[in-house]
Amino acid sequence: MNMSSRVIRGDGRGQKLTVSMPGQVKVLGGSHEHVMDVEKQAFDVFTNPNIDALLKALGKREIVLYGVVTEICVDRAARGLIQRGYRVNLVQDAIQHLNSELGSATIDYVRQHQGQILSTGDVLEDLPRIAAA
Repeated sequence: MNMSSRVIRGDGRGQKLTVSMPGQVKVLGGSHEHVMDVEKQAFDVFTNPNIDALLKALGKREIVLYGVVTEICVDRAARGLIQRGYRVNLVQDAIQHLNSELGSATIDYVRQHQGQILSTGDVLEDLPRIAAA
């Protein structure tokens, strides 16, 4: 399985990092945007050896996470981020499960690891604080 996605990067000022399926990382803010492709060979974005370096280079510790499928790709991204010490904000109305029980388990995992479960409206309202984090 070969999945490709795009990375939108800001210039380092007021950046906001988000990660979504398939392996997409977006940095919002700053006056310039650059695009690079990040490829993954599996559901887990962290199978790409460059993603850790990219996240570290961006210097953000708080992540807004959304995408599909909640219990597969979103789950793997959330676990990988949490294991690496990132704070995960999961956007509940921007994820979709196939299995509600497993999807709920992913949401619970994020909560249990000091993550927040937010709505899209919450994210937009809190964007200045999150972008500064």
